Amino acid sequence: METEIEMERVKIVDKNELVDKGEEIYKRIRDQLEKEHRGEFLTINVDTGEYWLGRTAAEADKKGRENYPDEVFYLARVGRRAAFVRR
Repeated sequence: METEIEMERVKIVDKNELVDKGEEIYKRIRDQLEKEHRGEFLTINVDTGEYWLGRTAAEADKKGRENYPDEVFYLARVGRRAAFVRR
């Protein structure tokens, strides 16, 4: 009996490039977002500059995946230094 394995598409990205581009885009939109969306999560498509907001990281990610299901996004939290804090 032979089993067929379905391979998912995997996008390989340079993490440093992803972070650099994501931070650059966030800096451009930060002022407008911090006024009304402080504390919300933000996913950014660094190739297009499009972004999505959500009350949770999963919500922001889900919104981005509706248009780009295989994309790797930059994740941030509006008005915070990091999206998550590990204690």
